[in-house]
Amino acid sequence: MGRGKQRQSTADGESWAARHFVLIILGAFMLVGIILLVVAGLMASNARAVLDRERSARGRVVDVEQRYDSEDDPYLAFVVEFLLPSEEMQRSEMYGSSNPPAYAIGDSVDIRYDPLFPEAVRLDGPGSAATEWVGPVLLGLIGAGFTAAPLLALLAIRPRSWRDL
Repeated sequence: MGRGKQRQSTADGESWAARHFVLIILGAFMLVGIILLVVAGLMASNARAVLDRERSARGRVVDVEQRYDSEDDPYLAFVVEFLLPSEEMQRSEMYGSSNPPAYAIGDSVDIRYDPLFPEAVRLDGPGSAATEWVGPVLLGLIGAGFTAAPLLALLAIRPRSWRDL
């Protein structure tokens, strides 16, 4: 009779440890998800601040240069000039890749630039503004998945009582 009770308490101990191990893993996933959601929120806040700070300008393509990335793949750099509010002419590079080139020397382009960094320009348009949101949205979706999965797993496990854990 003593052996049966000992075997049962060992099984209960193993079951208790397994349940707690599962809870620790689920908690770790949830913690990672919450951290990812916080980072995504910070990235979104930064993207919003950058977009709010940006200004529009009309520029002119003054040069098209072929460059090579770290893997020796060619890309085009469109050099544009535009007037800053201070009446100073700014010359900046805008990157793109298309064949044939999207712009020719002398073409007029609508651009957006950050007054703090006028050398970094991008085309003005909804598509170019959307690129600011790719990182925060993807990280937010991953964070939401990491946060929701443990909650759904807990619902699936449905412990009869938290005391059973």
